[in-house]
Amino acid sequence: MFRTLVALSAFVAVAFACTCRPDRTPQSQFCYADVVGLFKITKNVTAPGDINFRFEAQPLQIFKKNANGQPSATKKLFITTNQHTAACGLFGIEVGKKQLISGFYHAPQNAVGANSCGQISYLNWEQVPNDVKVKLQDGGYYPCPTAAGEQ
Repeated sequence: MFRTLVALSAFVAVAFACTCRPDRTPQSQFCYADVVGLFKITKNVTAPGDINFRFEAQPLQIFKKNANGQPSATKKLFITTNQHTAACGLFGIEVGKKQLISGFYHAPQNAVGANSCGQISYLNWEQVPNDVKVKLQDGGYYPCPTAAGEQ
């Protein structure tokens, strides 16, 4: 009985775990994202009982904006992510750090929603490989493929 319960628990954990696309490259992640930027995380403002972590952040560089030209590179915004890894929550966001974050911009909340499957590289800017930094800063991940898959 105990073995059956353990096996069933393992199956359920795997069935509900976060699953990312297998073909992820820095360029595909860049192109898939709505927003890609280097942010200084200034404060954890997560409300008690909230399902999402919420961090106040200052954009330092915006490498990609959404179709409406958002977010502003000069206005503080929020970074949100689920608190659970099974729901692809992004762990490692740290107050006081400069972090590379990609995600989708939500104008009403002035927030970038991020998850673990959508990141281009390491979060901490100091750990991002130099070739990735250069491509981000020089626009090397453009052009992005069109919806038809052409460049």
